[in-house]
Amino acid sequence: MKMPELPGELKKFVLQSSDALDLMTSRFLDIQDIDSVCLALGPYRNLTTLTASMLFLHPKCQVLNHAAERIYGNNKIDFLRDYSRSKLDRFIRFAVTISGKGRRGNSGGSITFSHAFDSRYEMGEIYRKTGMGKVKKEIRCLFWKESLRTSNLIREKQVDLPGIFSRDERLRFLMPIRNPLDCAEKKSSGR
Repeated sequence: MKMPELPGELKKFVLQSSDALDLMTSRFLDIQDIDSVCLALGPYRNLTTLTASMLFLHPKCQVLNHAAERIYGNNKIDFLRDYSRSKLDRFIRFAVTISGKGRRGNSGGSITFSHAFDSRYEMGEIYRKTGMGKVKKEIRCLFWKESLRTSNLIREKQVDLPGIFSRDERLRFLMPIRNPLDCAEKKSSGR
């Protein structure tokens, strides 16, 4: 049975309350083994769901699907707007926590709620056969699939990526290219 959609303000309140609780409980999550935090970049419909789903099948890679509205603008965890190592650590803990739950849509959560894991595709069956839970026991890499909003934020806020890279070696970016030959063709013709 599908839950009815909550009215806008109530939905926002419930999400903010849930986030506050998740931030509080995630404080004790051990993240010392996470040595790579990778954010997807680029437009939507650019193979990010397929990429994130395949990465999630790796036993040491945790994936957060969406959640920009919960992270960007939240002064406790929005490490791109105002970088500090402690803020990135809080983001990692929060992202791992909410990536173990959620539902389909933009509010964020496990990639297993995405269309790639629908019964008509093999990804869901492959995942079920692994016996892995939604949160991995030993996480080495966190991948966040929120490509367009992350790309836009970096451009609009003129995020100092070189400055962040010089202070934290864990951060990485990945931009899937749907048709690499088309990109190469445009580049070679000067377009």
